[in-house]
Amino acid sequence: MRRLVNFLVLLGVGLGLITSISYAQTTVFSDSKLISVDFKEADLRDVIGMLSVMTGLNIALDDDVEGRVTARLEDIPVLQALQMILEINDCQYEILDDIIKVTKIPILTQSFTLKYALASEVAELIKPLLSPEGSLKASEATNTLVISDKGINLEKIEEAIQEIDSPSFQLDTKVFSFKFIRADKTASLIQDQLSEVGKIEIDLSTNSLLVTDTSYNLTKLEDLVLGLDVFLPRKKIFTLKFALASEVSELIRPLLSPEGSLKVSEATNTLVISDKGMNLEKIEEAIQEIDSPSLQLDTKVFSFKFIRADKAASLIQDQLSEVGKVEIVLSTNSLQVTDTKYNFAKLEDFISILDVSQPREEKSFTLKFALVSDVEATLKSDYLNPGDEIIDVNVNKEKNEIVLASNSSTLKKIEDYLKELDVPEKNISKKEFSAEYLSLEELADLVRENLSSWGEIVEQDKAKNILIVKDTSYNLFKIGKVIEEKDVFASLKKTKTYEVEYASVSSLAERAKDFLSEEGKVVEEDEEESRFVVEDLKKNLKKIDELVKKVDDLEAQLTEKEYLLRYLTPQEAKEKLQLRNFLSEYGQIRLREVEKEEDI
Repeated sequence: MRRLVNFLVLLGVGLGLITSISYAQTTVFSDSKLISVDFKEADLRDVIGMLSVMTGLNIALDDDVEGRVTARLEDIPVLQALQMILEINDCQYEILDDIIKVTKIPILTQSFTLKYALASEVAELIKPLLSPEGSLKASEATNTLVISDKGINLEKIEEAIQEIDSPSFQLDTKVFSFKFIRADKTASLIQDQLSEVGKIEIDLSTNSLLVTDTSYNLTKLEDLVLGLDVFLPRKKIFTLKFALASEVSELIRPLLSPEGSLKVSEATNTLVISDKGMNLEKIEEAIQEIDSPSLQLDTKVFSFKFIRADKAASLIQDQLSEVGKVEIVLSTNSLQVTDTKYNFAKLEDFISILDVSQPREEKSFTLKFALVSDVEATLKSDYLNPGDEIIDVNVNKEKNEIVLASNSSTLKKIEDYLKELDVPEKNISKKEFSAEYLSLEELADLVRENLSSWGEIVEQDKAKNILIVKDTSYNLFKIGKVIEEKDVFASLKKTKTYEVEYASVSSLAERAKDFLSEEGKVVEEDEEESRFVVEDLKKNLKKIDELVKKVDDLEAQLTEKEYLLRYLTPQEAKEKLQLRNFLSEYGQIRLREVEKEEDI
């Protein structure tokens, strides 16, 4: 037996199929036998035969067992090694008495009929679980999956399907919007089709149903909704009493559904509308609201530039028709007039005669907290109206001053407004500040020096070299100006001399250039004096400080070099070097005798 084992092992090694094999012999049939093997593209049947011979195990193979083996295993139980070799070739073994039987792993087929999930959706989730030999077919008609795979894989797939095909996992919500019928009328029909976990909510504002049910049942409900929501037109004639049919038709047309139609008869002041019943109800409500005396009156606003609206109101009152009325709006110096369209034409001419220019004066306002540019925009867009006409505006951003030319009443109004506006509480805001040359710490110190009593630095972003500052709007503006003035290379540059003790001055100066800003430079290099001089920003000089500290170190700069002598002995060379002081105080000479070459 020993000779046969040796023969098989030698044969495998000679053919390059086995790199190495070792095992610990034992006479007991047990998984405690340890083996070490190294196979390369070996035939599976040959490998199993070698394992049988090596270990004394009785192994029987089915005819369809085949494959190749490339594996290197060190000191593992023989049965574990056998299992690993078989699994990579889709095979398995079982122990029958004292015989190990090896067979192909069978492919089984199982059908899964889903109750809650859609077979097509579950199929996509299950596909990644299939083995290379596995296959899957989905039937949407029966909502069924037919899966073929190894038994152990089928068990995992079955567990996954049971978890997915559950009400809690498959509950979904879908909105069904209706175009032609009322949602509340269809709710009772759909309720009967829900599963035991389904529920329904009615949204009358959008004429829709919010349905919660399983994915599978929602697909069936879609077909039911499509069958219910069909267009069934109704026709109705509307004869108007107060509004013009031609004008109302333009207002009503956007309310029609895509299938609806509208005809106008100006002779009879009539609208003939054909549409779905639900839409006709909305249209009828709209027409009843439009066709009323109150809605057919028009309203217009007249703004005054030069006279007070309350003074003009008494004069305009006499020009109104019997249904007209006037309202005074002092905040905008305007009148809101309601009357017939014809009477408005006469009122416009009358108002143009009343609203004539008045004497003007000039006044300046200096702000403490608000930003004058913001106030200028606010005055024009939100506060003043044509009756508060500003003839001239001059803004001095540096002084935060605004000079206005207007009539006295408008200037008094602006003065009161600015007193109310120009307070710290209404002008606190945040702003980002960054600098090109200042470090973040220097920038922060500069900002702190210029903060008002209401200001603070709320955030520092070291990565972006940005500060976020909260203060009054005007003070933020002033801080920005200070930063512009201070963030200049010429005023921030520093000059520093670096004394070099161990490293090469030129080499260290060259490396220092990597840390310089665009304006920074090495202004001097002196090898004899062992120093170099750098001009740059403080933050960059700190980086060069770290470089010099790291590089100009005795341990880092000590190097060793070997010289091969042809004519001098090592001792003679050492004495000459020491006599001429070529070595620094840290230098050392080590001698190593070598065979001396013949003098030429």
